[in-house]
Amino acid sequence: MTLDEILMTNIKSYLTQTQQKQTDLASYLDVQRQTVNKMLGGTRTITAVEFKKIADFFGISMEKLFEDPEISTSKDVLEIVISQMNSDSAKGAIHLMDELFDIFLRQKGKIPVTGE
Repeated sequence: MTLDEILMTNIKSYLTQTQQKQTDLASYLDVQRQTVNKMLGGTRTITAVEFKKIADFFGISMEKLFEDPEISTSKDVLEIVISQMNSDSAKGAIHLMDELFDIFLRQKGKIPVTGE
């Protein structure tokens, strides 16, 4: 199963488990239902902000959305994403995104500031 397939499968599974509909998720994301349908069909990329909001919608961590339903694993989400990448620049972009999320979350008071 590819990373995208795992993500789409898990989102669909969480919708079913929580008895929510694509329209509920669309409303939470402030997008049209067709947009969610395209996301779950693999024809539209899920942005980093949408990814975080989807995890919040279900009340789970972002890592949970990447857990392979066929394999129980505790791999770090970044490790999974990076393993699927083919170029150093793409891997660098993911590391940068992770750092930016940390900065954003620190500013929002969601994670403690550490000695840098």
